[in-house]
Amino acid sequence: VRRQQEEMALRGRFLAGIGTPPPLAGSDLAAWLDDRKKHLFASTDLQSPIAQEVSHDLDLHLQGPVLYADLWRFKTLPADFRTPILLRRPLPVAIAVFLAVWLLLPPVVLTFRAVRRGIAPPLPAAK
Repeated sequence: VRRQQEEMALRGRFLAGIGTPPPLAGSDLAAWLDDRKKHLFASTDLQSPIAQEVSHDLDLHLQGPVLYADLWRFKTLPADFRTPILLRRPLPVAIAVFLAVWLLLPPVVLTFRAVRRGIAPPLPAAK
C-alpha cells in the first residue's frame, strides 16, 4: 500500500507540475511533456526504485502515441518514385523479353548442342 501511495504521489506531482499546456500537438506536445517529466524527476531521488518505475512508466505512456503516429505516417506515405519503374510498363518489358529470348536463345542452343556432342558417345553405325 505504501508503494502504491508513493507511486500515486509521484504521478500526482507530475500531473500537478504540468500546469496549463501550451498550444502544442503531436510530437511537440510529447516533447514538452517529456521535458516536464525530466524537470520533475531531476528534483526527485532517482535512486529510489519506485521513482525509476514511475519514470519508466511515464516514458512508455509518452512515447507510445508518438511511435504509433510514426508507424501510421510510415504506412500511409505514398510511394515516392523519382524515376518511373520500367517493370510497371508491360509493353517495354514484353519487347525486352522477346528480344532477349530471340537474340540469346540461338547461341544457348548451339552451345548446348556442341557440348552435348562432345560429351555423348558416338552412335554405333547402322549395318
